Amino acid sequence: MLWQPLRRGEFAESELETAAFTIFLYPRTLGCAAEIDDHLNRGRNMDTRTPASQCRFVA
Repeated sequence: MLWQPLRRGEFAESELETAAFTIFLYPRTLGCAAEIDDHLNRGRNMDTRTPASQCRFVA
């Protein structure tokens, strides 16, 4: 989407870098919010490890 406009000089490389970082940042932020929501709704004990007695194999 942005390669041709970049090659034509319509915007600087630094603007492309900012756009790429922003595209990365939004889903990352949503993932963090989902993780917080998960912990709030499933209990506040942040130990989410599976007990060894429930493990069937280790990969």
